[in-house]
Amino acid sequence: MIGDAFAWSITERRAIAHSSLRRRYGRTLRNAVDFNADELAEFGSHLRSSILQAKAARERLIHRLEFPFDPSFDLTYLQASGIEDPYAFGLLISDLQLKDKGH
Repeated sequence: MIGDAFAWSITERRAIAHSSLRRRYGRTLRNAVDFNADELAEFGSHLRSSILQAKAARERLIHRLEFPFDPSFDLTYLQASGIEDPYAFGLLISDLQLKDKGH
């Protein structure tokens, strides 16, 4: 997903990956239609199956874009691995710095 994009920090790499996912699967995010059980029952088996698969794909994509669920996940993980200040090493950057870089 990141390809040849250059970024040292985990924060930037995640922003690049999320941007790439949104660009690549934008249609999946935009074109989802939720049908209730009665509406789904009116469709044939193939169309119903396609609708349910598209809904599952959209939910998986949204779940991927929501990671990490805990805003302090990266900091906690890096500190647990022995890196006391990942900001000093440039492994993490603040949200303000991330916005300044255009992500």
